[in-house]
Amino acid sequence: MVPSLPIQIKVLDPRLLHEFGGLPMPATIGAGAVDVVACALYPTLPNGKPDIAGRRELREPVAVSGPQATYVGLGFALAGPPGWAAVIIPRSGLGSARGLVLANGQGFVDIADYRGEVIAALWNRTDEPVDVGQGERIAQMFLVQTPTPEWTLVDELPPSVRAAGGFGSTG
Repeated sequence: MVPSLPIQIKVLDPRLLHEFGGLPMPATIGAGAVDVVACALYPTLPNGKPDIAGRRELREPVAVSGPQATYVGLGFALAGPPGWAAVIIPRSGLGSARGLVLANGQGFVDIADYRGEVIAALWNRTDEPVDVGQGERIAQMFLVQTPTPEWTLVDELPPSVRAAGGFGSTG
C-alpha cells in the first residue's frame, strides 16, 4: 500500500468543490498525479509575471495565444511538510492534441512555505488561439520529496563507469 502524506489544502474558489468536481484526486487507483482545473485568470505584468492583484474568476473561455504565458489560477493553495514540493506538469492530451503546454516546462511549488494560489503558466505552441474554459482540466500535479543536500567539498569525485560522458554518451 502506498503511504499517504498529510497536505493541507485551502480552497480559494468554491466552484472547485461544487461545480468543477471537487478536490484534486487521482483519476485511477494507480495514478501518481492529479488533474488540476482552470479557475482564475491573472493578467500579465510588463515584466512577464502574473499580476496577483488582478486575479479574476474565469467565467468564460479565455483564448491562449503564444508565445506569451497565460497565467491560470487553479483555485487552491497548499501547505505541506518541509522536504516536499508539488510539481505541475502538462496533461499529455492537451499538449499533443491542442498544443497547450506549460510555459516553464513544469512548475515547482515549495509547499513548505509558499501560501499563494497554485498557478499554471500556459503556453500555446500552435499558430492558432486555443480556448480554455472554466473548470477545464489543464495540467497535472504530483508531490515529490525534496531532501536538503549536505554538501561535502572534495578534490576528486569517486570513479564511475560513465565518468564525465555527457550529452549522448550512453547511446
